[in-house]
Amino acid sequence: MSGPATVAAVAVVIHEAAPVPTRVFAGPGQFPPSRFRGYGFLAFPALASEFDYDRHMKLCQAYVNSLPATSSVRQQREDQFVTVWPVKDKKLASSLNGKFLRLETSAKCSKAIDDYDDGQAREVLSNVRAAQNVTLDGRGPYLFGWIPADEYGQKGKLILMLDLSRVTTYEQALVQLQSWQQKIATNPELLRDGLSIENMRRTIRDWSDQHGQAFLMLIGAG
Repeated sequence: MSGPATVAAVAVVIHEAAPVPTRVFAGPGQFPPSRFRGYGFLAFPALASEFDYDRHMKLCQAYVNSLPATSSVRQQREDQFVTVWPVKDKKLASSLNGKFLRLETSAKCSKAIDDYDDGQAREVLSNVRAAQNVTLDGRGPYLFGWIPADEYGQKGKLILMLDLSRVTTYEQALVQLQSWQQKIATNPELLRDGLSIENMRRTIRDWSDQHGQAFLMLIGAG
């Protein structure tokens, strides 16, 4: 009797543990990735050009440097909150997640930026606009979050959005993504109860006080 009871108790503890924030490059058909506790999606409204390539590079480097790859942590998917950077090719995604894991960040980001899947990003942006009746007219990127993960794509569900349109430096991007990890991706209250107006009100207010370059908001809250 004590054996099964002990196993069950351990399982509960593991499930209640705060997840590890991670990242993954995802190709066509690989989003949303399965079985994660929470999803984030980094959506640029437009591809990088010669005029803003350097800004995309800073944002990508902050993304890579602030979040470990899903394949580099010991925790299972069920214990991770993953943030997705979409690319157009599955083989490239696999390489960026695996073979190129030790590649210099700038070289990795060059590949991720040049092959960014703007079609997938537009689809996510369109779905969010349609489902939530929200205007997204900044230059982005927008970091969307679904908690729990299985609420992705469901109409009427609350979506967390971090608008990074005013972020211009690497330092600003790094601070924003580190705060996303600490205040959202590993927030035990959010991950236990899901998104709600009540449990997000203080987080959004504190974010506004601390971070002048980005806006955190809960969309679909009326």
